Amino acid sequence: MSQLDEVFARWASKVEKCKWFSRIGTGELDGYQRVANWDAAVGFTELEALEEAQAKSIGDLREEVVKKSREQGGLDLWREFSAEWKSIVPEAREGAREICDRTLAVHAKKHEIPPAVVDEFWENFFHTIVVEKMLGADRSHLHREMTELFLDGYFPCGYKGRFPKGKLIVF
Repeated sequence: MSQLDEVFARWASKVEKCKWFSRIGTGELDGYQRVANWDAAVGFTELEALEEAQAKSIGDLREEVVKKSREQGGLDLWREFSAEWKSIVPEAREGAREICDRTLAVHAKKHEIPPAVVDEFWENFFHTIVVEKMLGADRSHLHREMTELFLDGYFPCGYKGRFPKGKLIVF
């Protein structure tokens, strides 16, 4: 039995039930910067602002763990956490890809959705799984927010401003 089975099972169920991109362009979503079409949305995925925001989000989580480690048991606790993080990453990466390939990738191919969209979901989904396993299911972070937007039928495609004060760009 894998140390990620429970996390994969919970998320796989959500992913398999998803109505991919069913709400893009509806204008129903408040609190986000909107984008008008697929071309613009895919273009935003290629900008550095999104990568910087995602990296900052993960960096903030690591800083939080380091701080708690120092408070609770010194750097040994951080080293244990780091070792566990590194040990689950390959399995999380592979499992997230497998779930993505049998769900979103099939939908994307059928509806001629660019591969960059599938890759963006996979990256956020993979990080969501790792963070949930390491920090708990209730831990909020940018990758999880983006994964949940995908599963709600949107395409979170970029970031405007500097994280965490900026806004996600959503189609």
